[in-house]
Amino acid sequence: MVIEIKLVNPLMIDGQLVKTLTADPDKLTGNHFALAEALKNQATNSKGKPSISAAIEFDYTMQMYLGMMAVVAENPGIDPNDLERITGVDLMAFAGIGRNFILRKSDDSTDETSDAPTETTPELSTLL
Repeated sequence: MVIEIKLVNPLMIDGQLVKTLTADPDKLTGNHFALAEALKNQATNSKGKPSISAAIEFDYTMQMYLGMMAVVAENPGIDPNDLERITGVDLMAFAGIGRNFILRKSDDSTDETSDAPTETTPELSTLL
């Protein structure tokens, strides 16, 4: 699923002013995921100590980097370091892509419901 991102703050990539990027979270690989985590850790670590990460569902920085990696997955010629220069509200577009990737279910997921019939609950009787 290709997503088009219209940048509010255009970005210079390879000498070209880029106003629109495309991303495809379905093309993310384990390597993209690991690179997103490495870049996140590099951006958030202080003095080389590993950071304590929140659960990925609440790790907005990781979600942003996953969004960036979805751009790289769709456009292998783009250097992830170029995407780190994104500014302002555009950052939220990338975080949104990563968040949606993390929180979505696959299309072929099965519902965890049982086929067994449910029991009926007796109605409360009133006292006369």
